[in-house]
Amino acid sequence: MKITLNQIYAGKLIPESSLYLIHGEPFHLINEIYSSIKRNLSSDIKNTIYYIESDSSIDDLRNDIESTSLFSEKIMITINILSTSIPRNLASYLQDIDIHEDIVIIIKINTTNASFKKSKIYTHLEKNYTSIEVRNLKGKYLDSWITKKLNINKVKCNQKSIELLKELYDGNTSALSQEIYKMSLDTSMDVETHLKFNYKYLKYSEFDLIEAILNQDRSKGMDIITSLRDSNFSEVYLLHLIQSEIRKFLYIKENIEPLPYIPSFKKNQYNERANSMSTDIFENLLSRCFHIDKYIKSSSNYNYVWDNFEMIFLELTNTEKLHCSSVRFDDYGY
Repeated sequence: MKITLNQIYAGKLIPESSLYLIHGEPFHLINEIYSSIKRNLSSDIKNTIYYIESDSSIDDLRNDIESTSLFSEKIMITINILSTSIPRNLASYLQDIDIHEDIVIIIKINTTNASFKKSKIYTHLEKNYTSIEVRNLKGKYLDSWITKKLNINKVKCNQKSIELLKELYDGNTSALSQEIYKMSLDTSMDVETHLKFNYKYLKYSEFDLIEAILNQDRSKGMDIITSLRDSNFSEVYLLHLIQSEIRKFLYIKENIEPLPYIPSFKKNQYNERANSMSTDIFENLLSRCFHIDKYIKSSSNYNYVWDNFEMIFLELTNTEKLHCSSVRFDDYGY
């Protein structure tokens, strides 16, 4: 059975099933559906979680599924797929398996790959179990999601609040979710007051800049930097965030332990960006961050700081092998 996220927000109930396939994007909405299914199961059910890559062994997973029938213990098995399709060995196993009545399997896969929906395993799971497709919310479904989030977090709102949030965050439910959580920390303010007091109606957040780097979206990234600059966003915090991202790329590139934490659904993006640039570039970018930090602390040359934020962003979104040395610090009188 196939249902969509829009149908769920329109009031359609998620049916009982021995296996759920939750697929699509964004990942945080996949997790919301996952949490909703978990809440409908017994609170004391044992949950075993697996992370499966394209070359992962499924021996332990197979053992968990097949041993349950021997002990009559009700369990939930969560399978996080870290590739853009279900690996062949797992697909073959799922097509032949007879799932015991005491087992609930939930498969999460963050992919919009068209070929995945044409695969035999997708057709099999959709026909025999429950497939839930997740897409970015729009229109009345986005309104419903925002209203529900605000109400759950006890934040005062009206239709104007919803329209304002949609405009400021361009319908990005990930950014909206983070913003609504911040609002929940002080429920004495309504949405409008909170945004005026904290952000002066920022259209973008600092995390949108990180997304622009990972998505190689230069045009949007430059708009985001301009928006943050015009709103007097903290240079210290933005520098810390950018420096942290550069270190992640460098640690991944050089396999430096301990490796930074990267959410599973973003690992491919981080690996691709880290491996597309040289170690020298990342080291030079960190050196530039050091110079920016000195300017911030000396409260001098505001333009230097933001111009260099732009140049770092452009370097990180450049597919050609450029080097930081092409930009001279002495152009700013350093």
